[in-house]
Parts: sequence; structure tokens; C-alpha cells
Amino acid sequence: MKRLQSIDIGWGLVILLSLFAVAPLTAPGFFLKAHDATIGAYFLVQFDKGIADGALYPRWAMDWTFGYGYPLFVVIAPLAFYVAEAFHLLGAGIADALKITYALAFVLSGLSMYLLGRALFGRAGGIVAAVLYVYAPYHLVDIYVRADLAEFASFAFFPAILWAIRRLSRAQSRAEVLHCVAVGALLYGGLILTHITMALIFTPVAVFYTVMQVGSRKQTVESEAGSGAPWRLLLFSAVCLLLGIAVSAAYLFPGFLEQRYLKAQDLIGGYYGYANHYVYPFQFLSPFWGYGYAAIGPDDQMPYQLGALAVVLALGSLWALRHMSADVRRHAVFFLSVTALAIFAMLSISRPLWDIFRPLVAFIQFPWRLLTLTSLSLALVGGAVGSAVNPHPVQTVARQAAPLLVLLALLASYSYVVPQYTDGDVSLTKMIQFQLDTKELLGDTIWVTEKPAGSPMVAEYLAGRLPTRAVADDQRAQIEVLHDGGASYEVEVTVRQPTDVLFRIRYFPGWRAYLDGKAVETTIRPPQGLMAVSVPAGEHRVLLRFEDTPLRRGSKIISLLGVVIVAGLLVWARMERRRSNS
Repeated sequence: MKRLQSIDIGWGLVILLSLFAVAPLTAPGFFLKAHDATIGAYFLVQFDKGIADGALYPRWAMDWTFGYGYPLFVVIAPLAFYVAEAFHLLGAGIADALKITYALAFVLSGLSMYLLGRALFGRAGGIVAAVLYVYAPYHLVDIYVRADLAEFASFAFFPAILWAIRRLSRAQSRAEVLHCVAVGALLYGGLILTHITMALIFTPVAVFYTVMQVGSRKQTVESEAGSGAPWRLLLFSAVCLLLGIAVSAAYLFPGFLEQRYLKAQDLIGGYYGYANHYVYPFQFLSPFWGYGYAAIGPDDQMPYQLGALAVVLALGSLWALRHMSADVRRHAVFFLSVTALAIFAMLSISRPLWDIFRPLVAFIQFPWRLLTLTSLSLALVGGAVGSAVNPHPVQTVARQAAPLLVLLALLASYSYVVPQYTDGDVSLTKMIQFQLDTKELLGDTIWVTEKPAGSPMVAEYLAGRLPTRAVADDQRAQIEVLHDGGASYEVEVTVRQPTDVLFRIRYFPGWRAYLDGKAVETTIRPPQGLMAVSVPAGEHRVLLRFEDTPLRRGSKIISLLGVVIVAGLLVWARMERRRSNS
């Protein structure tokens, strides 16, 4: 009975309250009309094709760019797609695997916020913060309007990372320090592996939150090793940060260093330039809810609202500050400051700062992406208002009002939990048609001299046939396809005289060619940067395989070492805990 009484029902309440947001995902079909829903589904198709071809970390999308291919997961963080792929391998279709992943991210974001909110404001404040977070307008935009799987999944990491920082600042033993560093590293590494842009946006918040913890406690970490000095918290936090980077190195380092082989201007210039997408002040408070795209100017067809209830609670918190405990007040002020700075950074008056840091922030593309931060900060401010800390009438009212705040949060946003359904059919034929219609190609490699409008393989894709990826200069040559996978392509060539075989696959570092099992050189042909292999007379097998470069292999080793160190810290923490209890 005592064990049952010790169970925190808040966890169950948060899950239950999150189900209203998850419910539309149980309907048949998929919301492929959402901005990135179609492209996200095809990303998963390509990821699955790479996994099926034996690539434990697929980086190449063989059918992208009209069949020429693209190093998709060199650019795109893979973690959310690994989760979706796991559900797909368990039997779910592509659309259902994505919907299950969205549902999981919804629930985890609420639980993550409850974990932090409960630690800061108690159970009532934690539930209020969790519901405000789950139903934050931009959180709902990210799934039902934008369908940005990776960005949506990153919401689950933000509160958990802040929780790990707070726990680290209050650790009372070596075991707690080791455990917090390990957990924090896994969470930060997980965020990078989920969405690098969100990691870029969130990292300054985590850093300043750490500084706030240092400034608020003279004795932040009192371990058996005597680590009570504030500078030790900074040291442990730095170790946590570096370990998180190490854990994510397999993606992070190639993704950063191999950008030089890609034409990034397509992703950060023109329509995608940050200068075109500042938010107009009225849009923060506008109740408008649309499913269209961001426009250049004030006529955006998607919402940028902060949330009426969240804004009211933020204003109310200014009056309630003097009735809060010192720690709750400190956090309320901190997250109000985060809100104010994020709003400022989304306005056009902040452009000089964007220009100063352009090499770093250009890949954010849209300043309104900082609504992720206001969703986090306003939820926590709301949790502070809904907390019960001091025996003061204001706090008593707040505690009694917590259920009402939860209900208002649900009612305020529930009408936005309405996706645009389609049949959810996903196929290579539809993927190519989608690329023809939208020109969503993501960019080119530096070996491409002419942006394609199609390819010789398009007609075959549209007819539902396997594309012809290999053609010989000698038209009398016979080519038989032996294997057409997500990370390799093999043919048997029979020719009477030496000839070159052109592979309609774009070159990118990592592609290697083998003639009868022996490595051979490839030549790169313009304008599409395709690979060609010289084949002597006779019958020969030619294999093209996308492999790891030394950079990728080294990055994987760093990630493996990072994971081993984190596991070692967790084991060490467990041993320390047992020793102290014995």
C-alpha cells in the first residue's frame, strides 16, 4: 500500500491529457498536405531502403533528385528516422510508423516537461507546465501544419536537458554527479542527433541556465570528492556538453565538414533567407490558424501565435513574482527573459545581430523557429504561476486554480488539433511525381553544373519500373542488373571491346567502384556529376557502393567511445550508490 501511495499520479495525468492531442493520429490516412509530411515520408522510404541494403547508418538516398541520389542523411539528423524505422520494421507501414513516432514524441514532450516542472514548481505546477507545453500553438504547428518530424521530436529533449542541469547543480554525492553527467550527455547528444538546428537554438538557453544555477548556489555540488565550488558545476557541465557532442559525432562531424561538397546556397538563400521571415508583432497575438506556407511579408498563411493563455499567465506572473519563493521567482524571471529575448530575435529590428552571426545562424532559415523557445519558456512561466510554494493566499489560489488552468489550456488549443488528411499512400512513383511538381530537391553537390528538371529515369519511375541506372558508351554492350539497393548498385557487363559504363548516380565522397571485386577509379561526368567506370572487353561485374570515408569512420569511433564513457559513468554511479548504501 505504501508503494502505491508513493506513485506520482502526475505522470499518468500528463499521459492522459496528452492523448487529446494524439487522438487525430489514430484516424485512417495521413496528413500529407502538411508542409513537410510528404518529404518526411519519402525520407523514411529512403532511410528504410538503406537499412535494407545493410547500411546500419544510411547516408545516401538513392532515389532522390529524380533518381540521381543525394547524401540526405549526411545533412539530415537521423535519430527520429531510426525510431520510425523501428516501428516500420515491426510491421507498421510508412505512414503509420511516422504517426506512431509523432504520438510517442507528443507524450514524451509532456512527460519531459512534467519532470522539469515538478522539480521546479511541485506536482500542480508541473502538470500545468506540461499541458501548456504539449498544447503550445507552435508545438501543434510543428506536427499538424508543418509535419516536421525531427523538429517536433526535439521538443521532448529541451525540458529534460534543463532538468539534468538542475539535478547536477544539486547533486549531493559522487554517484549523483556521475549519473547526471551521463544522463545529460545522452540527452544533449540525442538532441543533436534529432535536429541540429534545434540544438543550435537551444544551446545558449542551456548555457545561461547553467550559469544561473552557478550564480544561485554557493554550494552547488557537494560530492565526496569535495566538489562544492561553483566552478565545478561549470566543469561538470562542460564535460556533459563535450560528451554529448562525442555521442553525436557520427552525424555531427561529417554533417558539418562535408557541407563543403554541397551547394548550401539553395538551403539558406532566396526564399529560405532569414531576412525574409521575421515575425510581425501582431502575429504573436493573432488567433489566425492556417495550413499554408510562410510568406515574404506579413501575409503568412501559417500561425505564429504565442498562445493567449500563455501570454495571460506570463503577464500574471509579473504580479505574482513577489509571492513566489526565491527559487521559483528566479526561474520565472529567467524564463520570462528567455521569452523576451526570443521574441526580440524574431522581430526585424534584430537583423543586425543575425547579420553578425550569419555564418552560424543562416541555417536556422526562419526566425520564427524561435517559437520553440517561447513554447518552452512560457510553459514554465505558466507552471510557476500554477505552483504552490509559499503558504500565501496567492499560492493557495494558484494551487486550486491549477485544474482550471489545465482545462483552459486544453480548450484554448484543442481546435487546432486538426490535420488535413489524405490517403497516406507512399510510393517511389509518387515520390518522383512529388519532386517533379514541387522541385523539392534539397540542393546539389559541387560536381553538378546544371540544376536538373528531370532525368532519363523519370519515365521508368512513373511507370512503376526499376530505373535504368547503368548505360554503356558502347551501345552493343549488354548490362544485367544484379542488385539495386539503397547504398549499392551492381551490374554484370558483357562487351566485346573496352567501354565506359555511365552510372546515373551522383558522385559524393564515399562512393567506391569495384570491377570483379577489385577497387577501380571512377570519372565524374558533367553536368550532373555522374560516375563512370572503364570496363575492359569480356564479361565483368561492376559494383558501386557507398562506404564510409575516413572522416565518417573516425566520427563513428568517437561516438562509440562517447557511448562507452557514458555507460561507464552510469556503471560507476551505480557502484558508488551501492557502496554508500552498504
